[in-house]
Amino acid sequence: MFMGDPVRPFRIDYLEAFRLSGTREVAILITGAGFTAAQHVYINGVEPEAGDVTTTGTLVRVRSLSAPADEKIQVAISQGNKTIRSAPIVNPARLKIDKVTVVSYEAASTSKPGVLVVKIEGTGFPNRLDSSPRKVRVNVTSATEAFLTIPSPNATEVVTLTDPVTKLSVSTVVARKPPLSQ
Repeated sequence: MFMGDPVRPFRIDYLEAFRLSGTREVAILITGAGFTAAQHVYINGVEPEAGDVTTTGTLVRVRSLSAPADEKIQVAISQGNKTIRSAPIVNPARLKIDKVTVVSYEAASTSKPGVLVVKIEGTGFPNRLDSSPRKVRVNVTSATEAFLTIPSPNATEVVTLTDPVTKLSVSTVVARKPPLSQ
């Protein structure tokens, strides 16, 4: 009976990266097979400190690594004359906005100011983001989603979000929907 290709004894099956809360560091988990303590692990070309790497036959754990500035994280593992590479994954510590969606817009009236609420989607959002202008309130709901509430919005607003730990910033332009004609 045909069984397909044999399973490679030295391989990377899956790569995960986690931002360590309140730090500029990430933890890396690599699952696969054939891992040994004698191998060399490289994260975006940099070898972590030996004391930060734990290896079993099917798991490599990098306990703590300064977050790479790159948009993606890729792992290479060298063992003797063989080197294997993971598929690149999104860097969880890199602040990036991919999409801005207007959730609601209430025009100003004589009794109250206008309010614009937008949803932003991206990567690397920590639990707290500082905003500029300061009037913008930020509610982070996950590492990939946040809501901005902008009181008295202009037709367009440039909003800059800053990670208070890493000091990395990202900016986006938010345009409110024009009020419907009566």
